[in-house]
Amino acid sequence: MILNLDTERLRTLAEVRAFLDGSDPVDFRLADRDDAYAFVRRTLVRFRYAELDKPGKGLLRRFLGKVTGLSRAQLTRLIGQYRATGRIEDRRRGPARPFERRYTAADVRQLAEADDILGDLCGAATRRVMQRQFEIFGDARYERLAGLSNGHLYRLRGSTTYRRRRTTMAKTRPVRIAIGERRKPHPGGRPGFVRVDSVHQGDLDGEKGIYLINVVDEVTQYEFVGAVEAISEAFLLPVLEALIGAFPFRIMGFHADNGSEYINHRVARLLDKLHVEEFTKSRPRHSNDNALVESKNGTVVRHYLGRAHIPRRHAALVNGFTRDVLSPFLNYHRPCHFPVDVVGDDGRARTCASAVARYGTAVAACSAETALAIASEIGPDLSRFPNAAHFCSWLMLAPGTRISGGKQIRSGPQHKRFNRAGQAFRMAAMTARNSNSYIGACHRARLRRLDPGRAVKATAHQLARLVYAMLTRGEEYVAREIADYEAERRDRQVRHLQRQARRYNLELVEAAA
Repeated sequence: MILNLDTERLRTLAEVRAFLDGSDPVDFRLADRDDAYAFVRRTLVRFRYAELDKPGKGLLRRFLGKVTGLSRAQLTRLIGQYRATGRIEDRRRGPARPFERRYTAADVRQLAEADDILGDLCGAATRRVMQRQFEIFGDARYERLAGLSNGHLYRLRGSTTYRRRRTTMAKTRPVRIAIGERRKPHPGGRPGFVRVDSVHQGDLDGEKGIYLINVVDEVTQYEFVGAVEAISEAFLLPVLEALIGAFPFRIMGFHADNGSEYINHRVARLLDKLHVEEFTKSRPRHSNDNALVESKNGTVVRHYLGRAHIPRRHAALVNGFTRDVLSPFLNYHRPCHFPVDVVGDDGRARTCASAVARYGTAVAACSAETALAIASEIGPDLSRFPNAAHFCSWLMLAPGTRISGGKQIRSGPQHKRFNRAGQAFRMAAMTARNSNSYIGACHRARLRRLDPGRAVKATAHQLARLVYAMLTRGEEYVAREIADYEAERRDRQVRHLQRQARRYNLELVEAAA
């Protein structure tokens, strides 16, 4: 017993203080309440607690609390009881005059039997049935329960006797998760509807491998790959947000299979923050709903990263490789565009690169991102525009028509529309300033005589006309260098000088080399 300590030999407060200092890291626990109460009384008598000063009483309280494990409040009550009566006893007992028990255990068992027969009706219905059984049908078993109140009935149902008789085990009911719409996405030829899936690099000797996140756009086949240590919110959400933000166009749809790593509230909140309009998930027994990204897992992820185990500690390095090397290669350097059939003047159909590829190769001033943004907005078919002027006007790149005295007249409110394709052409024009191409030289010449805003708009207008001619007439873009621009500029200056010479009846003669 834990109170069987050799503490009876402690006779002075100095010995008690030495005991407390020596046993400070040791804790005692109460083993028997009656023995602890007896020990407290013997200690109070031995040290003459009533005659001690305040520091001595506090020291003795610490000693009793240490040895018995009683709380400060418990010791205060016991000491008060000792000082009042000279005894310490356990006063915990039932009430002297308890309430009369009206319904016995037999009544509770009878109620459990009635509920078992009736099938757990509500309290009011159960009361009415038992009352009718006794008053109308004369069933003596329900004589005591006939006057049972509704509240008391529910208290009896919560008793231990009732639960012991009426314990039932119900099967777990499946919960419908209202996250995402269960259907196949329908992009309608528009980019921005991505498919996502996870690829696990396996386990080796009990060590988990990394997980690869593969995101593919359904229309443009634009693809980004990321790597995480584990499929959990802490690792998955930052990489998933970076992958969605890497696409050069707005993401309007997100489709995944029924895995819980994507079908959860945290991913739904992330998509809501990124303004993704559609969140869909695959249907059961429809394997083609996510077949696109599944095929990419084999032809791209497994092809370039293999099937061997990659430890989790290398997840950051693999993610850097997929972000900086693999994804740019897949989207900008690997020949992976759709083939397009073009009918020539002779009536024969020829297969050429898709419109997305032709944008990037047709205009040297357009980067791959800008070319893809333009392709996603206007598409390969421009038959709805009668000519290049209509196309440039739709892009909001045409000059104003209200001109007086060589200046444009502004009347009425300004345009509040925003054209994504026109903005992409403007971005391409802004980057042409540092280009060593013919268009770059033209843009720098415009910057010398116009303000930057007008120069950018004029260069974007020029790029739009080139794209329109390429897509409508099938003309191939011929790359021209700065030397071509300088030759044209020299010819223009010579013609200007010849016109000036004829105006003054002079003749312009080329100097001998």
